[in-house]
Amino acid sequence: MASIERLKEGSRRILDECRKVIVGQQEVLEQLLIALFAQGHCLLVGVP
Repeated sequence: MASIERLKEGSRRILDECRKVIVGQQEVLEQLLIALFAQGHCLLVGVP
């Protein structure tokens, strides 16, 4: 259980920091973080 809590806290902190720069893309940020944790790839498409 401790490792799950550490992962949850770490992901929350990462999302909090990303939200300071990327505004209005909550779902995209969460999906990006899931892909990174799963050691996968993701393609971000949109207006810069």
